[in-house]
Amino acid sequence: MKQNFFANCSRELLKTMVLVLLALVGTSAWAQSTYSGQPTGDCWVRSDNKSTKNTTTQFMEIKTDASTYFYGVMSFQFTAPNDGYEVKSATLRLTTRVKRGNAAMKIYGVKGYVIADQVGYENVEGGIVAAVGESPIATFDLKGASDNMAIIDDISDSKYSSYHTITAWQNTIDLTEYVRSLGTNRFSIAIAKATDQNSASQIFTKDATGVTWNTTVNSGAAINNEDILPVLTVEYQAVSYTGRSVTTSTSTADTWVRSDQSNKAGATVNFEVKNQNDEGTAKLFYGLMSFNYTPVAGKEVKSAFLRLTTRTYKTSQGNICKIYPIELTIDENTSTGTDYSAASSTITSALSESPIAYFMINGNYNKRISDSGLTSGYSTIEAWQNFIDITSYIRSLNGGPFSILLKMDSNVDGGSSDFFTKEQGSASAVSFNGGSSISNDDLIPQLVIIYKDMDSYKLPITSAGAATLCLPFASTIPSGVTVYTLTYTSGDKVTATEVIGGTLAANTPVLINAAENAEGYEFVRSGDIVSGIPTVGALTGVYAETQPGTGHYILTNHSGKVGFRKTVASSKVAAYRAYLTAAGGSREFLEINFGDDNVTAIKNIKVGSEEDAYFDLQGQRVLYPKKGLYIVNGKKVIIK
Repeated sequence: MKQNFFANCSRELLKTMVLVLLALVGTSAWAQSTYSGQPTGDCWVRSDNKSTKNTTTQFMEIKTDASTYFYGVMSFQFTAPNDGYEVKSATLRLTTRVKRGNAAMKIYGVKGYVIADQVGYENVEGGIVAAVGESPIATFDLKGASDNMAIIDDISDSKYSSYHTITAWQNTIDLTEYVRSLGTNRFSIAIAKATDQNSASQIFTKDATGVTWNTTVNSGAAINNEDILPVLTVEYQAVSYTGRSVTTSTSTADTWVRSDQSNKAGATVNFEVKNQNDEGTAKLFYGLMSFNYTPVAGKEVKSAFLRLTTRTYKTSQGNICKIYPIELTIDENTSTGTDYSAASSTITSALSESPIAYFMINGNYNKRISDSGLTSGYSTIEAWQNFIDITSYIRSLNGGPFSILLKMDSNVDGGSSDFFTKEQGSASAVSFNGGSSISNDDLIPQLVIIYKDMDSYKLPITSAGAATLCLPFASTIPSGVTVYTLTYTSGDKVTATEVIGGTLAANTPVLINAAENAEGYEFVRSGDIVSGIPTVGALTGVYAETQPGTGHYILTNHSGKVGFRKTVASSKVAAYRAYLTAAGGSREFLEINFGDDNVTAIKNIKVGSEEDAYFDLQGQRVLYPKKGLYIVNGKKVIIK
C-alpha cells in the first residue's frame, strides 16, 4: 500500500501505526524512482494591474523596476514519497523565450499553494511580498541569446551559432533543499529579476505550442514542444536516516477572540481571523489554539508541521496569516472561558515577539469550501489545506502543552478568513457543492511530527562544570568528560563512582564533570535505542521534561557550590537529565563525595566561591593550586 509521509496529510497519511512500522523497517510496495511533470498552473502577475489574470499566455514576463513588478508564478504537485522513501533531488527546467537586460534571476518559495492559472496580483500579493522579504530558494542566470533576441528571431548571424540548439535556451535550477523541506507535495514559487531594470524577459509556460526556429535556422523546423515546456523532476531514494516514526495529534483547544467584544466564542466548528477597521473602530479577530507535544525517547524531531484547513477565504488584501507562541491556557467554556478582555495583555506581549511561522491562506478567494461555483481545481481538499512548517519551534520545546496565536498580517479592511477546529470532528459532514463529501478527518487541525533516531546527543556544560545525563542508548564518553554514578546511604553527602571503560550504558543516569562548553559535548550513539527503567543507584533519568515532586534532589550551583538541592513542587528536570532520590534524606543540600574519607574531588566542579582560599598540608596558602591535596574551608580537597 502506498503511503505519503509528507504532511499533505489526508487521513491516509497516518491511518494506522502498522504503516509506520513498515516504514521503520524500510519496506515499500515498490521501488520509487523519479517523477517528471508540468506545473499545475503558471502565469505572470503585475503589481500595477492587480486584478488582471494572465491565465492562458504561452509565456510569462519577468520584470522588476522601481514602480512596476512582473512576477512569474508557478504551482506544482508532485508524487509524494512512498513508505521508506524521501526526496533525493528536485530540479526545475525553464526554457527562455527572450532574454532582456540583466540575466540574473531569483526564485522565491511562496508559503502557500495557489493554483497559478487563476490568480491576479491581488490574490498573491501578500505571499509574494512576504517571500521576497526572505532569502531566495534559488538563483540562476537566464540562458539564451543576448541583445533582446527571442528564440523565434533571426539568429542566423555567426555570433549566435551556439544558440541554434534548444539546450542553449534551457535553464536547469536546483530546488532540492526547498522541496525536501516542504511538508506537502504541493508548492508555489515566484520568479523575479535579481535587480531593478525596466526590461522584461520571458519564459515559456505549460501552454506554449507551435514554436519554430527562424527560417534561416534549421530550415525553420518546429522546436519539439516538449523541450520548451517547464518541467519539475523529482528523484527519490530510500530514507537516509533510521528509526522514522510519525505522530499526529489534534488540537486540545481551539477558539477565537475579538477585540471589539467581550463574548466568549467557546468551542465552535471554526475560528475566525480578521483585521478590519470599521468607521475608525478596529476589529481584530485572533485565532487561539493549544496542542500537546510529547517527545519520544531516543528520537529527535526531523520535521514538524501544523495542518489547518480553510473554511472561508475572503481576505482580499494581506492574505498572510502569522503564527505566534503565546503563554496562555485556553479555556473553551462559553461562560467562564477565554475572552479578549482576559487575554489582551498576553496577546499584546505575544505579538511583540517574532512569529514562529507565516503562511499564505489556501482556498478559493471569496468562497466558502461548500459554496457553488468553485473555480476549477478547488474541489479537492488539498487546495484548502495549509501546511505550516514549525520544526524549529517544536525543537525548542521540552515537551508538554503549548499555545499559539493566529493573526492576519495586514491591518486593513480585508474581509475575514476562518479555519476548521477540532469540533468539526464530531459535526455534520461538509461537502463540496458538487456533492462530494469531505471527511472530517481531513478538516480538523493536526500537529504532524516526523521523528528519526538520534545519532548522538550534545550535552552543554555551564561554568559550574557539571550536569546530569541519561540516554536511552549506549554512547561513547567524549574526551575531557568524566562520568559518575551516584549512591546515597545517609547524611549530607552522596557518593560518586567513576564509570570506567569509555562507554556510557543505555538507561544509566549519571553525573557529568567537564570544563565549560556551551556548544556541548557530543555523546555518539554506539548501540540500539532500548527501553528500560532509567534508575541506577540514587539517580532517576527522565526522557521528557518532568516535575519529580517534593522530597527529591536536583543538581544545582548554590552560592558557588555544586551539589543536589531539595526539590519543591514546581521543580523541573529537563529531558535527558536526572534527579536524585535520597530515601530518608532530610538535608536541604547534599554535597558530592568522590572518594574515601569524604574527600571532594574538584576537577572542574566549583565547590566553593572564588574567594575560598586553598592551603597545602603544611598550612601555607596556595594562590595557584595545581594537582594535589589541599584544605579548603576546613575540608580536604583533591585537584586532579
